[in-house]
Amino acid sequence: SKDYTGRVTKPKQAYPPVLIGAISRPPRPRGVSLNPRDSRIPPDRWNPALRLYERTTLTDFSGLGLAAPIARALAEENYTTPTPIQSQAIPPVISGRDLVGIAQTGTGKTAAFALPILNHLAVKSGKLERKSARVLVLSPTRELSGQIADSFKTYGRHLKLSTALAIGGVNIGRQIKALANGIDILVATPGRLLDLVNSNAFRMDRIEFFVLDEADRMLDMGFI
Repeated sequence: SKDYTGRVTKPKQAYPPVLIGAISRPPRPRGVSLNPRDSRIPPDRWNPALRLYERTTLTDFSGLGLAAPIARALAEENYTTPTPIQSQAIPPVISGRDLVGIAQTGTGKTAAFALPILNHLAVKSGKLERKSARVLVLSPTRELSGQIADSFKTYGRHLKLSTALAIGGVNIGRQIKALANGIDILVATPGRLLDLVNSNAFRMDRIEFFVLDEADRMLDMGFI
């Protein structure tokens, strides 16, 4: 197997918007795409305009500048040293950059996008709008979506944020009810998200951050 390099690529404006989570309607969300199988991605699947985003690897979470409630949660989880994907992805996402990150499974990709997003929500209050979310995370499976939602709740346990999970195979009524008054973070599978949009239960014009987790897998499955 290939050695993990913790590469983070910074797309130029011409990069296909679906891969970085761009939405044509304002406000334009910041996008983060985290992809675990860098050894399986043919070079021609990625825009040649991408270049390596080089950053000195930080050795302590305190150097990432995260809000105190998030740092407290990390300490409670015994997180001490960020992985390469975390130390390279978190600072540019905090600064508002769109990123495509490539790393192997088990290297902390969820924290790499969840922590800077939670930091944004912690320092920038926003009014929740009906049938909308400030953050939308898409993943290809119910199991992965559940894990991502749990991670947001764990890292944001000291923040007063609302998180909802929208997946297939369960009653959609509760999910519609959860979105009725707006929510901070929605983690969803593509099929159930389309169900919510088509039934006028969810609107996508208030998203501030959009994450595609395992974007290549969703492409292969025809979701995006």
